[in-house]
Amino acid sequence: MTDSTNPTDETRRSYLKALGAAGLVGTGSLAGCSGGGGGGDEGGDSGSEGDDSGGSTSTDGGDSGGDSKNLIAVPMKSLSAFFFRTAAQGARYEAEQLGYETQLTGAGQDSEKLNRDISSVASRPETAAIITDPVDSQAQQSPISNAMDNGIPVGVVDTPAAEEATVTVAFDNYLAGENLAERCVEELRDKYGSLEDTKVVYFHGFLGSFAWNARMKGTRDRMEEIASETGLTFNNIEGGGNPDEFATSASEWLSQNQDVDAILNASSGGFLAGVLQTLDRQDQLYYRGNDEHIFVGAVDGYLSDVKWMNEGYIDFISMQNPVAYGQICVDLLHEFAIGEGTRDVIPVGETVTDVVQPDRFYYGSELDLEPEIEETDTGPRYTVPTYIMGPENVDSDMHWPKLAASRLGMESEAADLELDPQGEPPS
Repeated sequence: MTDSTNPTDETRRSYLKALGAAGLVGTGSLAGCSGGGGGGDEGGDSGSEGDDSGGSTSTDGGDSGGDSKNLIAVPMKSLSAFFFRTAAQGARYEAEQLGYETQLTGAGQDSEKLNRDISSVASRPETAAIITDPVDSQAQQSPISNAMDNGIPVGVVDTPAAEEATVTVAFDNYLAGENLAERCVEELRDKYGSLEDTKVVYFHGFLGSFAWNARMKGTRDRMEEIASETGLTFNNIEGGGNPDEFATSASEWLSQNQDVDAILNASSGGFLAGVLQTLDRQDQLYYRGNDEHIFVGAVDGYLSDVKWMNEGYIDFISMQNPVAYGQICVDLLHEFAIGEGTRDVIPVGETVTDVVQPDRFYYGSELDLEPEIEETDTGPRYTVPTYIMGPENVDSDMHWPKLAASRLGMESEAADLELDPQGEPPS
């Protein structure tokens, strides 16, 4: 049995208004993930580095393999949102390790400004490569292709370009949704033995977002398949376009459905805070392991999620990894494209583990995965694996929010919600 709601025009307006700097509910975090053609990210945090027109430049001595072309430019859709700032800083870190100079700029979710930023760095004679994350996949295609026509390789992270890029490094949002659903079902089976009469709710984001739409489909498709076979009830509910709207949707739905067994969210961090606050307000927030505990899971992964998991409030996160996006993109461009060409230079169908070492970039050695570079409609693509962070592996130092702090020196959020769970905290 399933139930669902559809996004409204009002939600779309509020989502677009929230781009770049959405409101928060009791936390300093916001989730960030792929936008789509005409879309964008699911919010931005109030980080210390703003979206300024000048950006910032860093240099580091070394041999990048070329004397005149020694700049890797990173014009991003945003530098205020922690997620995108992390991807940009990952690119900077890796480029400087290889001896390149770097320049980071943020467009403040302004598609026209991002076009100008890309065109500006493409016109500089010292630019060896460009790494970007589109606000609008179609709108950014023209400056991306123009740069490639002029011999500058362009790597795209997170949000694919509409038609082509030298290489894309991204994440499988549909699979992340499927994994979220499967871990939820695993937890319910372990607790109850049977899924008969269990109830699960999924709060999805604005479906004009490339990422949220794919996650919703992955979660919905897997949950509906399981529901049809087991007697589980699945509710697919609109969360909204920003953390405040997610909190309101959670409060309204959960106040009328207190018999829920598991709550899933399209994004974690600030988008998940409202769920925890609602459960606490309704005296339904129990520590993990208590018979009354309601399972809570989401997609993305932030330091707040690590904290909440360690404290016993939440159970599982389907992780992505912006740190790896920037680093891997730089390494692929450096090894195969810079000085070699802009098209048909990235080896398709190969694992390139001599260039991309999974256990260095993400929770890779534990996964025992060696992704191949795939040929897609927009060119070669390296898909950074998703996986589940749970109590069994939360202490690993290779989760991306921990890498952002330890490797990139970034101050990530770690929300301090005032909650009063019932029962005994997990040992």
